Amino acid sequence: MIRPKIICAMVAISLIIAGVSCQNDKNDVTPTPSRQPSPADSYESENTEAISKALISGKAPLKDAYWNDGYSDFSKKVNLFSNKVATKIGFNQEKNIAVSPLSIFMALSMAADCANGDTRQELLDALGITYEELIANISLLNSYCNTIFSDTEDTKKANMIKCVNSLWLNANAKAKQDGVNSLNTLFYTDVFKLLPNTDINKTITSYIKNETNGLLSPDLQFQQDTYMVLMNVVYLRDIWNLFANDLELTSNKYKFRNYDNSISQLQLLSGTYFPGKAVSTDSYRKFYTRTNNFTLTFYVPNEGHSVDEIYNADVLNADIPYTYEDEDFSYTTRCLFPEFTAEYDENIASIINDLGVKKFFIDGECDFSHITDAQVCCNKIKHVTKLDVKRSGIEGAAVTAVSMVNAALGSNKKEINYDFVVDRSFAYVLSYKGVPVFTGVVKNVE
Repeated sequence: MIRPKIICAMVAISLIIAGVSCQNDKNDVTPTPSRQPSPADSYESENTEAISKALISGKAPLKDAYWNDGYSDFSKKVNLFSNKVATKIGFNQEKNIAVSPLSIFMALSMAADCANGDTRQELLDALGITYEELIANISLLNSYCNTIFSDTEDTKKANMIKCVNSLWLNANAKAKQDGVNSLNTLFYTDVFKLLPNTDINKTITSYIKNETNGLLSPDLQFQQDTYMVLMNVVYLRDIWNLFANDLELTSNKYKFRNYDNSISQLQLLSGTYFPGKAVSTDSYRKFYTRTNNFTLTFYVPNEGHSVDEIYNADVLNADIPYTYEDEDFSYTTRCLFPEFTAEYDENIASIINDLGVKKFFIDGECDFSHITDAQVCCNKIKHVTKLDVKRSGIEGAAVTAVSMVNAALGSNKKEINYDFVVDRSFAYVLSYKGVPVFTGVVKNVE
């Protein structure tokens, strides 16, 4: 009998907050309800009414997005940005790190859409895309990120990836209709108006808790007079195999060398054999395992090298193919890897600034005029994550908060099977359809 399990979950929340009132009334958003929020009993009771009454503009129905010739190039650019920003965050950290580059990319993309002029261009340059590429491809990325993998009507038990975007306005805030329409068209954004005297943190946290099946209930610590919040919630859950079985453990214990050179003796998770032979270079070796729908790639430093040396954009971007067969043999490999937990909780504004985003952070120079006439600038980009990889699967959460303030086929060849043993501190990338969702380093296991 297949046991239903919540196996793998990732939550990415991206928020844009502005801190002053807009005095231009002519482009105010008008109430045009078209979709009710999720069932009220899914929210904390004290916030049910506030959220249910808050919807003033429903998201455009998520439509089928069609592949275009430019999406392949676009996804490659998403990868380049992801590897660049993730390795800047994770470089030389002393503990296990989990970064959600997808969350950061979505947050900055939404910010770019809300911006104009040099502010938009700096954000786009940091992302490595043009506005035309964003407009042409972001809907397809959103479509991919709204997929149910299992055939069940109970979404709380379904394996899935979903992407939910929303704009939250202070009771006194006004947003430009053109900007709202753009967010709605490109990002399928719901618009909510916070009622007077509503506790912004409890209300939005309640919404997040519902959208993530209770996995994430973050303390966002917004100021009560926060002007607006642009929010993206990405949630995923999957199983290791078709039958929802736990991964087997190795019968023997392996020596795992931690970052501090201490040794942990532990049984490893035994993945499935997948086609190919591990990539091996002078400094590291690489191979992958899979859940039903996601790919988890391990980068393990060779003897005499450290994970700090190999966790960089050059390594993650290196397109070194696996060897699947030669004249005499075909190859398969399975990963033997430890359970691990990784997390992160820091302000990454300085890292984004180092990517060339300057005016976004400067009072009087930040141009956010596509969504508001208020003079705002960014003072903090908070990125909070946690990722657990266990026998039963993978569970993780990530929050990116951008705070704005005023101012292979078979053959007859003999098959050779290999084991790829993750036996020391390593780097990893968890990806979906080639786009990194989580990436980081693991320096110690217990």
